[in-house]
Amino acid sequence: MKTFIVTGQNWQSEVQIPDGKFDKYGDAAFEAMTQGLENFFNEEYEVKDLSQDTGLGWVMMAFEEGYEGDPDKTIAALTEFALVNAGYHKLAAEAKSARKQAQADGEI
Repeated sequence: MKTFIVTGQNWQSEVQIPDGKFDKYGDAAFEAMTQGLENFFNEEYEVKDLSQDTGLGWVMMAFEEGYEGDPDKTIAALTEFALVNAGYHKLAAEAKSARKQAQADGEI
């Protein structure tokens, strides 16, 4: 088993991915993000900073435990893609629309 740390907006969660389940590291990390979303919705996550807002955020990241800050082991994805993979299609569409609006407004 590989342990991935999945991070969102001010939260993180540990996810176990079985060895050999995925041929590519990026695929395993993306699956970890998908499972990390489930942990988020089930409130099974650690808040990083109590003075900051916690939420889904625009981007999620995953890295294998012990490799924090290693660009070769850190995978990032738009949260909306992980939402689709987790089966939250309506929420993904809302996130995409909100992101596009925020971009148009110059907020991100």
